[in-house]
Amino acid sequence: VVTPSPIVVDESHIFVRLVGRGDHNEGLVEVYINGEWGTICDDMWDDREAKVVCEMLGFGKTNAKAVSRAYYGTDNSIIIFLDDVNCTGEESHIAQCTKIGDWGLHNCDHREDAGVNCTFDVTTIRDFVLVADSYIQEIYRMDLETGSYSAIPQYSVNTPIGIDYDPLTHTVFYSDVGLHLIKSTDLDGNNEKILKRLNSVAIPDGLVIDVQNRLIFYSDTGNDVIVKMNMDGTGVVNVTNTNLDEPRAVTLDVANQVIYWTDWGAHPKIEKSNYDGSNRQTLIDSGLKFPNGLVYDGTTNKLYLCDAGTNKIEVMDTNGQNRQLIFQDAGAHFFGIDVDSQYIYVSDWTKDGVIRLNKDGSGETPVGPPSFGKLNGISLYHQGG
Repeated sequence: VVTPSPIVVDESHIFVRLVGRGDHNEGLVEVYINGEWGTICDDMWDDREAKVVCEMLGFGKTNAKAVSRAYYGTDNSIIIFLDDVNCTGEESHIAQCTKIGDWGLHNCDHREDAGVNCTFDVTTIRDFVLVADSYIQEIYRMDLETGSYSAIPQYSVNTPIGIDYDPLTHTVFYSDVGLHLIKSTDLDGNNEKILKRLNSVAIPDGLVIDVQNRLIFYSDTGNDVIVKMNMDGTGVVNVTNTNLDEPRAVTLDVANQVIYWTDWGAHPKIEKSNYDGSNRQTLIDSGLKFPNGLVYDGTTNKLYLCDAGTNKIEVMDTNGQNRQLIFQDAGAHFFGIDVDSQYIYVSDWTKDGVIRLNKDGSGETPVGPPSFGKLNGISLYHQGG
């Protein structure tokens, strides 16, 4: 084995992911350092190190198990970043553990790559953001605290775009443009269901759920329609199918049963109506190019919008008034947007990841590594609401 040179590492930008296995909670451990992914040698690797990795992934430390000897496979083309890692099991991040030697130094080969098997419990899973990646053709659950992530395995997924999460049943709902489907799955990738098969021209770009009333809404830019249905796929009705060009993002004010949507067609606009399609109104129809993302913020009664053509993130009242620019990045290609009580989260194709902003647009911070393909829809989950 050729021993490489040591690597200078910014330990505040280290992430982990699981690969090489069909299950959400186990796999080969890969570490993201200095813009690339690498593995960990299994010398001294035991359940204490596994606890730390599982904690970083949001699973928690309970019954975390170390796995050795490249049990989950490996990638011989990537670097081995760590050797002789020694954790107590109490650390919250792998960078807090001691190691013999510097980052990048080892006397191993990939036959010694380390893995973990974490315990998955939906009732204790830490706060996360779901992201739909249409290029890599995966759905991921990313831990909000560490930015580390693991894929939610699906038997069949092609081009996931819209995504949302039901915390009552721990179910992920998403649209697949390539397969022309509306689907659901458990958070660990089990119980995969096709809720609705669409026709061959359907492009269901946007999806949102009303947890309280057990409803799904989705936009279909192929058929120029916005649809409402029950969460089991029954009771399908059109909210509106007139004067639509390229509808995309959909978001809900559940308390008032109002749906908002974007249209990026020849004359881009933001519209709203009641759930039954009545009282339809155009909120804004100027200063837009590709309004890909829209989210209603119930804590402030505001709408947040991201536009891939103007490279802007804006906020406005629910009637379209008091529109304000809060962030602009000339190189960005924004797509999905979501908010919580404190932050805005946006997926950006240019940065290959998710960024977080304060609600005034300040404090841009990457969430996780810039190592995805095309992240589209995103959906936040916080324990307790």
